[in-house]
Amino acid sequence: MGGNIIAISCGSAALQTRLKRVFWAGNIKIVEGYGLTETSPVITASIPTVEGVRFKSVGNTIDHVEIKIAEDGEVLIKGPIVMQGYWQNDSANKEVFTDDGYFRSGDLGKLDEEGFLYIVG
Repeated sequence: MGGNIIAISCGSAALQTRLKRVFWAGNIKIVEGYGLTETSPVITASIPTVEGVRFKSVGNTIDHVEIKIAEDGEVLIKGPIVMQGYWQNDSANKEVFTDDGYFRSGDLGKLDEEGFLYIVG
């Protein structure tokens, strides 16, 4: 890889943990992130260090972004990167935002004690 690459970022779909471990064993650091078009798009990112990566996680939240997990397990997102709403579509906006302003991702997730996000469905 020429020795100049610090990490390779993977998104759009889950990377198999087994495959990620193979690359890391070869000193090719592949890290994952998570986001949606409505969130401009990155919400979480892994840092290419051993301490900054959990192999089944999509990383920690980026600065100024809040994530919480709803009672049903849905990942809820709030922050300046979240869209203001769908253009002239109040009914859609009511569906995708909670009463306290969090965007409903439609994905199921969990957070560990260190704030790493895991997408589980």
